[in-house]
Amino acid sequence: MCTLVMTVMVMFKQFIYSNFQISSIKS
Repeated sequence: MCTLVMTVMVMFKQFIYSNFQISSIKS
């Protein structure tokens, strides 16, 4: 359970980070 939550959080952070990079590149 704990590892599942950590995995989801890491995936979510990477998803947000990649979206932020894409937005920065587009600007």
